[in-house]
Amino acid sequence: MKKIPRREWFYFSLVSILLFFPHEAFECAELTFECLESILDHLVEFLFETGTHDTQVIVFNLLFFAVLGYSVWRVRKWYAQKGGTVWNKLTMKKFMGRWYVVVPVVSKIIEIGLL
Repeated sequence: MKKIPRREWFYFSLVSILLFFPHEAFECAELTFECLESILDHLVEFLFETGTHDTQVIVFNLLFFAVLGYSVWRVRKWYAQKGGTVWNKLTMKKFMGRWYVVVPVVSKIIEIGLL
């Protein structure tokens, strides 16, 4: 049996370690997500007395909008650090001034049944 040279053994160990840690971090993140999803599944099933499919749809929407909301919050924070030049145009104060135009249009669309 051939002995592996010391240098090759070092590189083999280094590559193994560099591939091991990201893989294990991903596995831990996936396990955490699955635990959170299972807890939400049981909570929604208990609170709303729904079936499996309805529960999965509700939990998916909860998680989707939680991630979307967090992303918007992070983008807003990032723009604020950049000086807020783009985000200042989208602040609620300026947006609420035009809100009276949006609400009647959306309510008419809902009334007609298109939304």
